[in-house]
Amino acid sequence: MLTNYTYQNTLVVYANSKKDKLGYGNYLRIISVLPNLKFKNFFWVSDNKPIYLIKNSDFINGVFNLKSIEAKKLLKQKVSILNLFEIKKNSKTKKYFQNFLNNKKNIKESGNDLCKILLNVYKIKKYKLFHNKKKITFKNDLFINHVVPKEWKIKEYPIKKFKKLEQKLKSRDKNLKIIWQNKKDSMKNYVQKIKDSKLLLTIIGLGTHVGMMFNKRTIVLAGPTYFEDLKKYKNKIVFFPKNKCKCQTKFLNKGIFCNLHNIKNYGCMNDIDENRLFNKLLAELKKKD
Repeated sequence: MLTNYTYQNTLVVYANSKKDKLGYGNYLRIISVLPNLKFKNFFWVSDNKPIYLIKNSDFINGVFNLKSIEAKKLLKQKVSILNLFEIKKNSKTKKYFQNFLNNKKNIKESGNDLCKILLNVYKIKKYKLFHNKKKITFKNDLFINHVVPKEWKIKEYPIKKFKKLEQKLKSRDKNLKIIWQNKKDSMKNYVQKIKDSKLLLTIIGLGTHVGMMFNKRTIVLAGPTYFEDLKKYKNKIVFFPKNKCKCQTKFLNKGIFCNLHNIKNYGCMNDIDENRLFNKLLAELKKKD
């Protein structure tokens, strides 16, 4: 490892997925804005779980397990550190990101404008998103990213509607290669499926962020959750529910928060216009890259 790293030219992002509530998607959001910072070198140090994901980014010079000799040597050098999981006093060269989040709120809510919060730490007001630039050869026409965590079932788009879309698309072109997210996919297989696909159809979730990392053409189904930096992503089309998360009394006491419309949510994803969605999918699949 080189030794000419300084506070001015090197930033180490120090994470621990076992101790913070950010999640893998937010890790990728953070990485997407790092080049806005005035550093030449970016390193990632964390537990093993996020490492394969982070290694796919073009902007990270090195990725190390937090217990590795390389990580310990790096952290001992005079480098700047962005710590994502501990709460300690900030200094000129060490920033503790949890200090800038509202930890009393769900991360979907407190992290809605995560990139802006991060860049404010470094006094940067205007920013852009960065993506991998390497050209990728496609093996699949469409990847359907549909799985949601149990605690966020409310942002799920009905599986029967995904299947109906697939049937209609294949009735127009039987040679279309459409692949699906599988609950049993390893992280490696999951990332590879997205990487190999021409177009991504996804709910708001990790697949959205992985697609953005690879600069994929992406159709996003957004309802109960959203994130502000998606507005800056040029290679996307976003579908919202027609009635945008109307409230029903029976759900008010369940504490289900809608971070997009700032109201309690009854499950609006079923209200996305499937005919408009089908026509847009058809048009996007006809495009040549």
